[in-house]
Amino acid sequence: MTFLCVQQKRRVSMGIFLFKEIGVSLKALRFVPSSLQVFHPHQESNANRRWALCLLGLVILCLAFAGCRAKEETLPIDLTEMLVYTEDASRAKSADMNRLEAIGGNVGEESPLWPVYTFLLGEVRRLRGEIREAEICFEKIVSWSAADSSREKWGGSGLAGVALWRLLQLRNSDPRLEARDVSRLLSSADKVLKARLARGMFRLPVLESLPMLEEDIKRQSALLAERSGMPKEAQRFFLDYLAVARAVDLSKSEKTLLQGLVASGMASEDHVALLRGRRLYELRRYSDAAKFLEEARKGENLQVRAEATFYLAMMKSSYKEAHREEKLAWLSEVADSAHDPDLAQNALYSMGRALRVKGEKSLSLKAFERILTDFPLGSRADDALYELAQEYHYSGEVDRSLQRYEELRNFKGRSDFASYSGMDPAMMLYGRNGEEGREAAQALLQDLERRVPEGPYHLNALFWMGRIAADRGDHRRAQEYFKKVIETSPFDYYALRARMHLRMGNRASQSLLPDEETRKELRSLYNGSRHEVHLSGRSAYHLRLKAALDTGLYRAVYGAYQRLRERIPAKRLEDLTVEELEQSGLFPQVSVLLALRQDAFAAAESLDDRDDIAANYLEISDKVGQAGDLPLSMSIIIEGRDIPEKSRNEQRAAMERRAFYLATAYPPCFRNEILAAATQQAGAGDQVSPELVYSILRRESLFCSTALSKAGALGLFQFIPSTFDSLNARWDLLLESGAPSRETFLLSPTLSISLGVRWFNEELLPHHDGHVLFALMEHNAGLGNVLQWKRYWKDLGRLEDVEYIIETIRARETRLFTRRTVADLMVVDAIGLFKD
Repeated sequence: MTFLCVQQKRRVSMGIFLFKEIGVSLKALRFVPSSLQVFHPHQESNANRRWALCLLGLVILCLAFAGCRAKEETLPIDLTEMLVYTEDASRAKSADMNRLEAIGGNVGEESPLWPVYTFLLGEVRRLRGEIREAEICFEKIVSWSAADSSREKWGGSGLAGVALWRLLQLRNSDPRLEARDVSRLLSSADKVLKARLARGMFRLPVLESLPMLEEDIKRQSALLAERSGMPKEAQRFFLDYLAVARAVDLSKSEKTLLQGLVASGMASEDHVALLRGRRLYELRRYSDAAKFLEEARKGENLQVRAEATFYLAMMKSSYKEAHREEKLAWLSEVADSAHDPDLAQNALYSMGRALRVKGEKSLSLKAFERILTDFPLGSRADDALYELAQEYHYSGEVDRSLQRYEELRNFKGRSDFASYSGMDPAMMLYGRNGEEGREAAQALLQDLERRVPEGPYHLNALFWMGRIAADRGDHRRAQEYFKKVIETSPFDYYALRARMHLRMGNRASQSLLPDEETRKELRSLYNGSRHEVHLSGRSAYHLRLKAALDTGLYRAVYGAYQRLRERIPAKRLEDLTVEELEQSGLFPQVSVLLALRQDAFAAAESLDDRDDIAANYLEISDKVGQAGDLPLSMSIIIEGRDIPEKSRNEQRAAMERRAFYLATAYPPCFRNEILAAATQQAGAGDQVSPELVYSILRRESLFCSTALSKAGALGLFQFIPSTFDSLNARWDLLLESGAPSRETFLLSPTLSISLGVRWFNEELLPHHDGHVLFALMEHNAGLGNVLQWKRYWKDLGRLEDVEYIIETIRARETRLFTRRTVADLMVVDAIGLFKD
């Protein structure tokens, strides 16, 4: 492994180069060329000195400039060599520490890779048993992050959170503690836990994270404060820990902390039980949660009892008759007794939904109506109005539904349904044909654009106003709407449909895939988007990410993450214990990956201009995708991370307007596996296209072969255990493939894709006479729902209107999945990803 010279050497070599360039030597400083001797003899000596001083000043300036440029242009240090030494103690002890220290000589605190180097060095020293030296490394990172020299509250690096955890671990095992050091460390812990990059390491809704570290930091902080005679700090940290803890049993020291917490009056026993039960409920560990919630329900505090009862009710299934009655009784109790208005409304709302499942329509409607009567501007009033509007809509009571939608549009409280209240009734009116229905729908869509300009339904509204204008014969106006959609977000579903309408007219509504001219246009745009992409940003996050990508560090730590997922396939990263992470030997490398992912988000979001942010996100997406991290690449483009939906839509639209969007958003991955599966499964019946398979993988798993959802869906195609077991019982999948387990089978890209193709060909497509759209919907929502929805569209005479069907799928999750997957299918089919 070759490492670069230090920056000072580069400055010297640059200085020599500049000397040669300007024709200056030490001799020239003493003697001015004769051609320049224009002074009188008695002035020559002074003139020579002045001339020499001028040249010397110029050289010094050039050297200074060269030094600055050298610092900026110094190639990054390669840290991949250090990774192997962090896997276990024997490898750490084999490390040449002089060599590692020499690397550190080139990585000053101002270097982008300094936190990565310092963290890895700390891990190596810890494994070697050099505890004090390891502590120094971790303490440097924690102090640096807590100081937040950039003043932007990002915290420098996500590795600060991991370093804090390590430091607390080591300090708690140190018998010699000084209270002054502990106080300073706990103060830093508060700051690091609030820093955005550290929080992202612990809580990231799209990609995986390390919440167990946040829990342990709070637990370790409490124990450390208790040992150091700081009871109030200990109780504060321990209460925070209990709110996020996954452990059921407490150690002897933790029980002592709990006793002190209750004795201090900071929390009662029933409140603690509620905290722990609620946390376990959130983790879907219902049997463990029930124990604590039952304990909380026996307490004296009425509010705690009501909240515990609510969570116990929510764990009961609405679809099992034996559970449903108890659930309804508990929810009714909470609705009548809760002092917290939000809790009472949540109970009534859940009652209404459970009663609807039971088939008690009138009682269901009464529960929603009671929310509006008792809490007219409450937190659930908008949900109640929407449920009532939907129920009347699908039961054919159009006028009552329109009335509720109007109330929702005029709602004075906080509402999550500002866009739905215009879009849904517009589609209901449009679906019933006739000029009157179209006119009313147009008015609602125009009102939606006025009330929520550039909102999440902006493109929907523009597109359907275009369709209505075309239906009414106003083709000029229709073209204006369609072109506006394309201009705003060129490759969104609505823009793709708009392109088809501009060429095909109303015939486009009955075609799932683009016409030939639209295909050619998209293919041309795709070919024009394929060019070399560079990270253009200059923030510390850009530079760190660029260094990790250029040296292969990013690819190496992503490979470690993949190995960890393959070793423990049945658990998500956040479900692992600290012990499992440690035993894997890959924890430090996975930590570096997650920190670099945080840098990727920070890099783009550190900019101000929306278009610059979009360009940066695309550049980052392209680069990390090339390094193998397709999940991050696709999540940047598809999910838009955890930002508000309006901003997310704007960000996605801005990305689509960049010239290199298509090639970045649709990488040619898993082509061989998809084509092989399609060929292997080819037969006389219905055949799923490679383009559809690709589109499903892109949406279901972000092309992550080890993806594991919270519901247990595993692999590229995201088969849940019950579905796989059912198919295995019929098709002998494990026996036929030789795979030893369900997890091994689904983690194999080849086997997962092959099963997905077979499932579509032999199950889903035959259910719907080969109709791809309905098969796709069944994949997401199940056969029963799709059959019910098909009856609704048939009654409206809309069973051939592809666009209306997609727009009015009743389940929002299925509607979004279907619309987005169809958009991907249209693009992939047009650009010929599987035809070259």
